[in-house]
Amino acid sequence: MKYTDEPKARAVELVIHTQADPETANGAITRVANELSLSKETL
Repeated sequence: MKYTDEPKARAVELVIHTQADPETANGAITRVANELSLSKETL
């Protein structure tokens, strides 16, 4: 399945924002992927 640019950009923005905070940085990709119903590999 291919994703459009908008969801990709939103996912990247969420990960970067989550990783910027030291309290939420650990596991950020997995957590954001779960919130978006994606696998962490896809994200």
